[in-house]
Amino acid sequence: MIRVVKASEMKKIEKRWIDEIGVSSLALMENAASHVKEIIEDECVGLKRIHVFSGYGNNGGDGIAVARLLFVDGYDVSVSMIGNPLKISYECMRQIEIAKKLGIRFMDFNKLETDNYDLFVDAIFGIGLTRDVGGAFSKVIELINSNGKKVVAVDVPSGIDSDNGTVRGIAVKADYTVTIGIPKAGLFFYPGKEYAGKVYLANIGLNDVWDSEDEKIYLVEEKDV
Repeated sequence: MIRVVKASEMKKIEKRWIDEIGVSSLALMENAASHVKEIIEDECVGLKRIHVFSGYGNNGGDGIAVARLLFVDGYDVSVSMIGNPLKISYECMRQIEIAKKLGIRFMDFNKLETDNYDLFVDAIFGIGLTRDVGGAFSKVIELINSNGKKVVAVDVPSGIDSDNGTVRGIAVKADYTVTIGIPKAGLFFYPGKEYAGKVYLANIGLNDVWDSEDEKIYLVEEKDV
């Protein structure tokens, strides 16, 4: 059986590795981005024109790091930021600074020429979504879903509740989801499972799922049956 987690437990695990064990959050982000890049290279062969939609939290930071790794590897990459820049995380801010120094283009999603791209990367919410999607977020998700491009979601498709798989108003319909560290429960409940597409695990070393008071959830595999 595979252990899967809800958002609250994932945050505790990340905090333990950062605060107690001493692994930096930026190091974890770099590791996660490297795995996402590998999946894109393996599953989306020949799709060289990529646009990343990023929020201002750590999921957005993951997405910008993915953009940078693809950019230095010769891909045509650009980024759109969605959300409130006043709520930017430290990690996301650092990734933006690095990306801009490298010359990666940051674009207004309202002016995006979608025909110029082969692949979209969704790094808007991750496990941080706690409310129904609306406003600019809803508009961006509609844009992602309506253009017939391949879509890779980072951690959880934006708009999917990472705990139970429900759609919070509207959600990204991904072809592939690269979930970070430990699989999220919402990727295996419907309708979240349908929105996630093919799920990959980015094993970034957060393999210490210790005993806690959190609800234990397991995914039964064929070999268990």
